[in-house]
Amino acid sequence: MLRTASLALALVGLVAPSALAQTAERAGLGLQLKAGDQLRYKLTWALDQKMNLGGQEMPQALEVECALDQRVKGVDAGVATIEATIAGVRARVGLGPFGEMDYDSTAAHDESSPFAWIREAIGKSFEIKMKTTGQVVEVTGADAIRDRMMATLEEKAAKQQGGGGMGGMGMGMGMDPAMLTAQAVVVFADEAMKTALDVLNHVLPEEGAAKEGDTWDRPIAETIPSLGTLSFTGRFTHRGGAGSAVRLAWQAADEIQMRRDQGRGSDDPREQMAREMQRQMTEKLEVKRKEVSGRVSFDAAAGRIIDSEAVHRIDMEGPLPPMIAGMMGPEGKNAKMKQDVVLTLRYVRADSAPAGQGGGRF
Repeated sequence: MLRTASLALALVGLVAPSALAQTAERAGLGLQLKAGDQLRYKLTWALDQKMNLGGQEMPQALEVECALDQRVKGVDAGVATIEATIAGVRARVGLGPFGEMDYDSTAAHDESSPFAWIREAIGKSFEIKMKTTGQVVEVTGADAIRDRMMATLEEKAAKQQGGGGMGGMGMGMGMDPAMLTAQAVVVFADEAMKTALDVLNHVLPEEGAAKEGDTWDRPIAETIPSLGTLSFTGRFTHRGGAGSAVRLAWQAADEIQMRRDQGRGSDDPREQMAREMQRQMTEKLEVKRKEVSGRVSFDAAAGRIIDSEAVHRIDMEGPLPPMIAGMMGPEGKNAKMKQDVVLTLRYVRADSAPAGQGGGRF
């Protein structure tokens, strides 16, 4: 009897640590947020696209990086209300052989810079409501920041053009620097911020626990400015890790549906016209490739995302828009238009990112 009891105790000694280890391994995949928490993240929105019009290559790049100082105002029923203040902005517009324009709000101010209007965002705040899974329920206040930036851009353009505003070409439709930099305004909007922050943060399992090899699915709908809305099922996989750092990877688990709407945007008539021209340029294009994937580093002990990145690749091809085809004469009849788009979103804790590992080009 004593021998049997001793054997049972020995087995308990072997099994219990293993069970405890498994429990610990599955714990901690949820955000830990409480009132008063303060963090800084860098959010990067980087769009690289190559448009080929009848054999003529037209590359373009747009990158915006925002330093966001965040303060948790409170948590109610598992939803945290976070005040995000824009502490700094870096931006770039690249036009291939035509060069590029850069701006850093932390550098010496240059009133002549086409990006000078970005300073209107510095110190401004918007509000995020986020669940412990990282799901962003709502973003409010970013539209007001976007609208103020747009008004400043309009005022600046009007002075430079003798009251003519931004002209009739619309944003991005020409080589006017103010029009080109105005494309960055779309990032500073409730819908755009919600989409980006949700894709980058809503990566954790609903039950708040997972072990290496576990997977979980989630429906994803992204509204991407100047492109449209992508809908698909995201499949997330626990890839293990070291210490409290957990690695996650995800990708589309089914066919990505793409609807070429452009979101609400602002009420400015010039922006609306530019969006309509963009629609006419791309509505006849057939999507040849749609890929979305992401990677995440998560601190399970602290309940914080360390680094999250999502990469979108969309390739489209079709006939030239009638207006452009007509300008090319007989050659335009059978000429093709191609548009290859790579959108990279990244969200990095500013106090935990390795040197030189910020989002995008910066």
